[in-house]
Amino acid sequence: MKMKNYYKVFSLLILLLLLSISPVFADSTKFRIVYVSKMPEIDTPSNDIGGLSELGTLLKESRKLCQNVLFLHGGDSLAPSAMSSFDFGSHMIDILNSLEPTVMAINEREFSYKEDELLLRIAESAFPYISANLYDPVSGGNLDGVEDSLSIDIDGFKIGIFSILNEAVHKSFLPDRILVNNSASAILNTAGNLQDNNTDFIILLTGHTLPETEDLLNNKTVNMIFEANSVNDSIQPVNSGFYGIQGSNKGNALVVDVELVRNDNKVIARFSATMESLKNYKPDLLISRQIEYYNSILSEIMDITIGITETPLDTTRNAVRTEENAFGNLVADAIRNYYDSDIALINGGSIRGNKIYEAGTELTRKDILKELPFRNVSTLISVSGTQLKSILENSVSLVENVKGRFLQVSGINVSYCSDKPPGSRIQSIIYKGKPISPNKLYSLAISEFLYKGGDGYEMLKQSDLLRTSRRSMLVWEITQLYIESIKKISPEIEGRILSTCSD
Repeated sequence: MKMKNYYKVFSLLILLLLLSISPVFADSTKFRIVYVSKMPEIDTPSNDIGGLSELGTLLKESRKLCQNVLFLHGGDSLAPSAMSSFDFGSHMIDILNSLEPTVMAINEREFSYKEDELLLRIAESAFPYISANLYDPVSGGNLDGVEDSLSIDIDGFKIGIFSILNEAVHKSFLPDRILVNNSASAILNTAGNLQDNNTDFIILLTGHTLPETEDLLNNKTVNMIFEANSVNDSIQPVNSGFYGIQGSNKGNALVVDVELVRNDNKVIARFSATMESLKNYKPDLLISRQIEYYNSILSEIMDITIGITETPLDTTRNAVRTEENAFGNLVADAIRNYYDSDIALINGGSIRGNKIYEAGTELTRKDILKELPFRNVSTLISVSGTQLKSILENSVSLVENVKGRFLQVSGINVSYCSDKPPGSRIQSIIYKGKPISPNKLYSLAISEFLYKGGDGYEMLKQSDLLRTSRRSMLVWEITQLYIESIKKISPEIEGRILSTCSD
């Protein structure tokens, strides 16, 4: 009798054990998504805008409120910034490790310092990276440490997350070796694989606007799309799907509360989304201390006054990418003066301070480094008048889209008409009071980034390098030395670039 009771108890224990390890599929679950992208600067542009330390508080509060929080980072964060010019983004990894992303997308700016530096940053990270269309010939697959997608289980619901890298990275950041597969095909293949693996809910992170966004959501290829965008922050529901855009410098984070309900083997999703202003949160103590530490390191070598501007300067995004700009003139003049060249050109996208300086402002080394944070090396080349026209056509080809290829100039006067088709917009190019000669050669001081074909300047690859006694220097270093030599600068808008359309 005792033996029978023993077997009954033993059988009950085995049954309980089996029940405890068997998968439990809930009828519903709730989780929160906190999404940010960009935010490469550890400092905010003003006291009215929140940043990384305030994001830390938002995440802490969300994690206390919700059992399941996905912190999704859209990438574009390792550069450009003053500090990244020295440590190639290592400080940002340190801060992100404290913020604990669920996953981070590989985006264009992650290639600011090329693949090998990115691999080091990935190795320093305590969080995973994803990219579904990235191929590294060295590894024969994805970059080491980067996965095509990430799967997460929340209460028996399988959540799949993947990201897409813009194929234009080859023009915008000139990576050394990686290849970027077609994004449309990669999306269908990766989403299909996730669906084949019984994924209940699929999230896509992208660094650029996808023409097929609505189709992807309407066809339920994916359930949510988050887009990293430098200009726009918005929430756009698409039927039963969700489309969120974030990444401007307005200090916002996108927060989405999601409820999933399983009904007859179908999963129904409900969303509630807000664009949270980070300025409404108190700074997180730990993140603030990290930021103070890195600022103190930077201040020791960079908080040194080099000159005073006697005229106001505007380096906001539109100002440097759509029209002649006083600070752009200053930088182009500095490069032309350094090489004693006929002409100098600097792309507006390399100017990143996004700041307004009042007349009388003292300029420091840090100011100039923040304005020109990319490690762009300068060089001297020879171009014909015909080549120069082609270069300037590329400059204004996308001016209406506020692209970084727009050139600030020194040594020439340019007029163009944006009403005409790209490729035929340049109306005149004047050098020393006369139209340029198509066959004449001109010495041109320019960044190596442009010389190698960045921002669509492939035509520059055919240009000849010129011998010079000047050593190649970073553009920000040349600008700093130029200001130091003058002490009091007064750049102005002089009519170097005119938008004029004749009937």
